[in-house]
Amino acid sequence: STFSAPASMADTSFEELEDAGDGSSDGAQEAGDPQGPFSFLGEGSRAGFSMGSFLEGTGEGSFRNVSQLLLQSGGRKRGKQASFLESQASLLEPQPSPAVHRTGTGSVTLQRKERIRKSMAALDDVVSSQHSPHLKYPSRAAPGGGAAALSSPHLSMAYTPGSLLKESFLQPGWSVEATPSGTPYSTGGVPSESVDAPKAGLSILDESGFTHFVPIQRESGYTHEMSSPPSSLSLNFEETLGAPSSELTTEEEATKVGRVLMKDFHHAVSMHQNPSDVLKLVKAFEMACQEQINVVKSSARCSMFSPMLMELTLERSTWELVYALSSDRAEVELRGGEGEEEEDMNLDLQGLSEQQIVESYLNSDQTVRQAKIVVDWLEKLTQDKVQGFSMKAQHYADTVCWENTLHDIQNRPNNLHLISEMDPDAPTRQRKNLSELDKKDEFALSRQMFSLVRAGQVTEAQQLCIECNKPWKAAALDGWKFFHDPNVGKSENDELEPVKGNEMREQWKISCWELVKDPYYSDYEKAIYAALSGNLEHLLPVCNSWYDCLWAYFKVMVDLLVEQRLRLCGSSEKELEELPSEYWNSPDSAEIVFQEIESSPSPAIQKECQNLFHIIQKFVILNDLQALVSKIHGWAKDNPTIHQLRFLAHLVLVVQRLGICLGLHVEQEKCTDYLELFVRSLTRGKYNMFVALYASYLPPDLQVSCYAQLLQDVMDRGEQRTCLELGKEAGLDMSAVTKALVENVRNIGMDVSVNASILETAEEEKHTNLDRQKIQVIDWLVFEECQRMEAIGQGNAIMRTFLAMRKYSAASEVFGKIPKDSVEVITRNTVLSADISNALREYNCIGAYLKAQKSFNSWFKHYHLQKMEPPTAPIGGKFTDQVAYEEKYKIYQHEQEVWRCGLEQLAEETENDIYCVLLGDWMEDEDLDEDDSSPADPVRTNQMSLLRQLCLPQLCFLLHTVLHSTAWHHKCLKLADVICSEKHKLYQVFGQHELQKLLSLLQQSSVELLDGGKCDELGYELA
Repeated sequence: STFSAPASMADTSFEELEDAGDGSSDGAQEAGDPQGPFSFLGEGSRAGFSMGSFLEGTGEGSFRNVSQLLLQSGGRKRGKQASFLESQASLLEPQPSPAVHRTGTGSVTLQRKERIRKSMAALDDVVSSQHSPHLKYPSRAAPGGGAAALSSPHLSMAYTPGSLLKESFLQPGWSVEATPSGTPYSTGGVPSESVDAPKAGLSILDESGFTHFVPIQRESGYTHEMSSPPSSLSLNFEETLGAPSSELTTEEEATKVGRVLMKDFHHAVSMHQNPSDVLKLVKAFEMACQEQINVVKSSARCSMFSPMLMELTLERSTWELVYALSSDRAEVELRGGEGEEEEDMNLDLQGLSEQQIVESYLNSDQTVRQAKIVVDWLEKLTQDKVQGFSMKAQHYADTVCWENTLHDIQNRPNNLHLISEMDPDAPTRQRKNLSELDKKDEFALSRQMFSLVRAGQVTEAQQLCIECNKPWKAAALDGWKFFHDPNVGKSENDELEPVKGNEMREQWKISCWELVKDPYYSDYEKAIYAALSGNLEHLLPVCNSWYDCLWAYFKVMVDLLVEQRLRLCGSSEKELEELPSEYWNSPDSAEIVFQEIESSPSPAIQKECQNLFHIIQKFVILNDLQALVSKIHGWAKDNPTIHQLRFLAHLVLVVQRLGICLGLHVEQEKCTDYLELFVRSLTRGKYNMFVALYASYLPPDLQVSCYAQLLQDVMDRGEQRTCLELGKEAGLDMSAVTKALVENVRNIGMDVSVNASILETAEEEKHTNLDRQKIQVIDWLVFEECQRMEAIGQGNAIMRTFLAMRKYSAASEVFGKIPKDSVEVITRNTVLSADISNALREYNCIGAYLKAQKSFNSWFKHYHLQKMEPPTAPIGGKFTDQVAYEEKYKIYQHEQEVWRCGLEQLAEETENDIYCVLLGDWMEDEDLDEDDSSPADPVRTNQMSLLRQLCLPQLCFLLHTVLHSTAWHHKCLKLADVICSEKHKLYQVFGQHELQKLLSLLQQSSVELLDGGKCDELGYELA
């Protein structure tokens, strides 16, 4: 006989299973032979429900079928669920199949086939309108003739009423391979399924691998959501990205995303600089990553940014883990370890239920609590992944679960390979198959159920079973819950509350361990019960990624630790069942877990173990901050990208703060080294606005050098002021920074000292880019009045170099950079020491020298460029030409007189300016005060001495040129008296060659005086 599930059960939600009945055993049937495949035997409030004679009929005493899971899932909770299921038992008795049942209004079968035919016609219209007309679709027999054959190059199966709508999506080129006929029923036989989605219209899988919804409008007016299971259930975030929706197509846009992320992290650090705000800081990092993930996913061409999206996803998950574990550890630290001591094992816990013991254990033991946090974190990651694709299996009949098998039984009752009964245990009991399409549906359902269990959504997995007309699967997933009777200790007058959990949880767990040994269940179905019963061996085969393996190990570890505590602290009134010996062999510490994962035989998982983010997550879970910092320090040699540097540098900041808050030792030198690397990378990457804040986390000497390196390339005046303000806000010593900056630039490309070889080789050269940089660097020292003295000191050093290289215009520009009131400001605001006085004197000396050079240049320009040539006299010309010549000559004489007056005036100014230098003890320091013990700078002293030897003789030659060209020959001879004077001893700065040149010039002036006849050779007037 055949059976069909009643519509009332198929349409019932899992919540109705919870609420059905009154919670007592009154609704249980008395023991007896069942009339159908299900029988529920009441054995009091703790008996649960059983399969009675159904098990006896199989002759098997092992817990190897779903019936036994239902039995062990009951416990005292069975009242509501069992009463509901028992109420459905009568509906599961042999009934005429819907395929042959007749009513007064006509054949139900004909009505059903007519609806399917109309749906197929509507579907064909849609498909034909969206695909090329040359595509040929498989021929379909008329729906009225039972099973029809589908002809396709890749498909050969029978049409059944329940499969018509599913098969209407198949097109040439699609591949759907069913499990070979004749193989014993196995939900573990993974069908080989390869679906190439069409480019338009009704696609089942989109290019990302997620299910794509295809709404089909039926004649009845409602929309039926068609979906396919995910092409792969590997929970590997490196492979699955997400569905894009808007356009982001260029590398520049990707770079923009990175810069926005850098800005968000910088803002978060600036807002949470107190070490106690470390958790808020980590949360801000997580939110910043999520925001940029959403931006990248919104791109219409998201796949081109898959590496960035992968990295952002891994980073976000790492921040989530740091936040979750650090929150718990910080709370324990704030309590001073309160509640972390082991409870007194002799404490009488007889009055506590399993649920209460477990809750107390989680609150008091940090190890199991943090292991549970890791499990929750891993499940949360999977929830993010599975969100967005349909979890509804491909079931279309409203009243029966295995509609295709039922149809085959009705039409081919003598098929030896098919089951002959329609109860849940029929395939395993009879060792026979379901229909090929139903086997595929069973496998898809198991895979989808596991994905929900993997995501921690057991309730959703149960709801999925209800929607797929398999309420027994939903009930079987309830057996893991810890038992708790809230009515214990209440008076008779108190209102009774529903019992929670499963009192027969140990028996249920043993049943799960027996079930997974049965080869007739799929790997995914085994993994579902393995995950809920602590069976690592049968959970790992479906774990295809590092995250999956970590979840499996920690899930089992939590189960093991909780079970150990229950057996240690449980009530003596209840004798716990003995679990399989293999159960106690699972790893019970995080260190062993990671050793097991790293020794995995899977090359893919071993490769993932070397992933930067997974290594970090490992050390975070182990709370080994010292090893984490050492690992990050070692990665600095691998040339990480700027965004990897950003992540690791901020992780170092978090680790430093966690070390402070949690009292953990962290090697500060390695932290400092990596932060310095990050700051210098920001400088090279032109992230100028971010450097100051991160430099403030370095030691003072590194703060100065790192920020000075950044400012060296900032030329814009407004940006310079902004950088100075940012440095002040970050708490940097900007006076030291700008001083270091100027010294760094000043010493580029040359020795610090001006050596004596300059005296022989120096010739005036053109400005170079380096010269321009040295000139502009003085701008950093003139923003604040308090740095005026530093500006003069550094400016003097730069100008000494330019004067030695005879780059007078460059020296003049440097002198012009320093505000004119600087000496007055310094004198007013500073107590003048000998060093300050000598620096100011040097500044004035350089100013006098540059003024003398400028005066000479003005005289030289006037003498050579503005002098007019006399007009040419006409030879034998006309009278008019002679008159014109005379007029021109008068003009020439007037202009010549004006020029002569101007020349004498400029010559007098030049003479005065040069004598100010020659007679002013130029570039000589005053004697230090006796009370001033600060030593003089020997480099500066040597440079000033060399400059006297270079510049003073040259000025004497220039002065002689001015006086001699202006015909002031007697003043030329007085210059000799000045040079020979013992008061100024200028002759000491002349070399032998220069003295010979000076004597030769003086000789020319004496000759001019003698030729004039008014003076002798020494310039004295003749009597």
